[in-house]
Amino acid sequence: MKKLKKISAALIATALTAGCAGMLPVNAISVNDVPGLDYEVTVTPVSNKRLAVTLNFTKNPGVSSIGIGVNYDDNCIPDTEATDVPKGTSVTSANTYLHYTLCPILFGKQTKGTFSATFYYDLKDTVDSGHTFSTCIYIFHGNGAYFDTTDVTSRPIDATLKTESYNLGDIDNNEKIEITDAQSILEISNTTGSTSYSVSAANKNLSNLKKKYPKLVCGEVADVDQNGLIEETDAKSVLTYYSESNVGDAHHNTLIGSKMIKVIEA
Repeated sequence: MKKLKKISAALIATALTAGCAGMLPVNAISVNDVPGLDYEVTVTPVSNKRLAVTLNFTKNPGVSSIGIGVNYDDNCIPDTEATDVPKGTSVTSANTYLHYTLCPILFGKQTKGTFSATFYYDLKDTVDSGHTFSTCIYIFHGNGAYFDTTDVTSRPIDATLKTESYNLGDIDNNEKIEITDAQSILEISNTTGSTSYSVSAANKNLSNLKKKYPKLVCGEVADVDQNGLIEETDAKSVLTYYSESNVGDAHHNTLIGSKMIKVIEA
């Protein structure tokens, strides 16, 4: 089972600068037949009808060329011209029959540096609908490993990711931030009689929490400061947000109320 990681503050800042507010769950993925090659996948909302899928290669044993394949679902339309990739990349293409975006990257000489590639998809519906992506490496030359697959479907899938959307702080998932959301967060924080409750524990206990909060998407919804804990301070922050909204004040340095994407491994 691949480990789900929490996004760093730096990546959140990058997302906000790019105009897409959202927590970015990350999956750590190892390519089985290339020892030492690891990457992480993030899915972020660019707008209500556009998603960005980023593969960030965090461990690289040495590569001279690599081909990245992203399989997308029927609800997605790939925008290959917008692909953000390292220098030396050949033209990104999309096989609409197989639903694959294909991106070959040619470094020219072997490099062990980290790198990333971002693919953009326009949606036929909205971010709120569930979307599915699978990733694979179909070309690899470097560090003693070599394969070059002409048929991308013959390569094993490294990971399949499903998305689920929510609004940060919106416990009842009604598209509003209200006093009741703050009250619910405070109650969840005291689930075990303590002053805080971890997001991971909340997700493990989600079926029980849903008995009282039936539209709770995941534990991350209640962790508005994104420190991995659901605490009284989260409830206070939501209450402050609600109070500021009622008097027309602007909200500064907060993601509360923003559209988020939770990535789930299938």
